[in-house]
Amino acid sequence: MSAGRRAALAVLSAFGLGYSPWAPGTAGTLLGVLQFVALGAAGAEWALAPLALLWFGLTWWLAPVAIARYGVDDPQQVVSDEVAGLLVALVGTGSLGLGLVPRAVAGFALFRLFDIAKPGPVRWAERCHGGLGIALDDVVAGLLANACLQIVARLAL
Repeated sequence: MSAGRRAALAVLSAFGLGYSPWAPGTAGTLLGVLQFVALGAAGAEWALAPLALLWFGLTWWLAPVAIARYGVDDPQQVVSDEVAGLLVALVGTGSLGLGLVPRAVAGFALFRLFDIAKPGPVRWAERCHGGLGIALDDVVAGLLANACLQIVARLAL
């Protein structure tokens, strides 16, 4: 396998988290949580949207390497899409009056709920082919999680 393919698989697996024997999607999502907390602690939450876009774009672009390697349309080892989705779930939540950790926990829980349950729009996005389908369903799950987080926080205030 070429160095380029190995690098692509490393990114797609969120640097190995996608090879976790237990819940690789959840393991990948934790990288997004760590990035969110690190950016928030550094006062750089503005970087969440560009970082989510980067993870989304890399997943879309590189996913054909994993599809060819593993021979399935959505390999479980690809978890870079979960990183993107989690970051989308937390974009713009800084004004909600919640601390960094409560937002991370709530965003994680809501994102995983929508990612696993795959309600309407998430299931529709999953029907897209190739890298777009792999990446888009998690972004849609992140958007739904973000909307719920925004609504619940505003109702609670």
